[in-house]
Amino acid sequence: MLEEAAGVEGRELSPGERQAQLEKYRFRFVNIYQELEMSSRFVDTHRDVSQGGDGVQLHSHTFYEMIYCTGGSTQYLLGTQRYRLRHGDIVLIPPGVSHRPLLDEKMADPYRRCVVWFSQEYVESVRPMWPELLKNQRFGVLRTANTRWEGMAKLFEAGCGEAARGAPGWQAVVCATTLELLVNIARALEDVDRPTPPAEVPDLFDRLNLFIEEHLAQDVTLERAAREFFVSKSTIDQLFRKKLGISFYRYLTQSRLIAAKERILEGEALGRICTDVGFADYSTFYRAFRREYGVAPSDFRDFNRL
Repeated sequence: MLEEAAGVEGRELSPGERQAQLEKYRFRFVNIYQELEMSSRFVDTHRDVSQGGDGVQLHSHTFYEMIYCTGGSTQYLLGTQRYRLRHGDIVLIPPGVSHRPLLDEKMADPYRRCVVWFSQEYVESVRPMWPELLKNQRFGVLRTANTRWEGMAKLFEAGCGEAARGAPGWQAVVCATTLELLVNIARALEDVDRPTPPAEVPDLFDRLNLFIEEHLAQDVTLERAAREFFVSKSTIDQLFRKKLGISFYRYLTQSRLIAAKERILEGEALGRICTDVGFADYSTFYRAFRREYGVAPSDFRDFNRL
């Protein structure tokens, strides 16, 4: 559940105009949060809490995301890698990369985090001062607990606090705090003494995830996956339902739609995209896209041109 949310104002559209556009395109609220929308031009920051089984699906963003884990222990799927998060871990997620937490249905210790979203426009505004920003950047999980980098927690908390209070000048403070975070993260990634959290040892789920990613454009079926990994169809489907709360085919569709979104944003033709990511025809792609995001592919394209 979203506890606090705030963004740095400054888009060309006013909040009222932005809301009118959202209503026009009929975006679902949950998918705005997970998929599409920053409320600001440069930086959004907020705190989040997940109690378990609260419907966070596989998704991607058009912006960068940093997540600072403040409590709870959960696994996190980032692309085809799976990590075990703990307090003090920072997840670094670039635009277009699929991700989601793997939450248990019931969690004794809720998964708590501070979240920072920042746009490509923000990155470009900083580049004159720091040309190397996010160039050749490594993305994944940065472990800070019990290291000299654990002080970054204060920066995440300060940004969330400024956004929540909304005092005069808070937008500028949040932008500055985000820049300080990015500088510290870049330096921490170069620290040879920093402990690096390894991805979890690949299991059947991870191998299936990689198989899906590598064969999106092909005819991927439960039957084919079962033959490939020498297990039954029911074993695979039960595994996805246990890990993600959804079927194998729903996950396959989500993965294809995320790949399609990136190509839509790159300006490719919708008719070509749908077959290149594995849909039989445009009507099948259209129905799946609208069912998942509550908006037609062409409206998604037009909205992101605003």
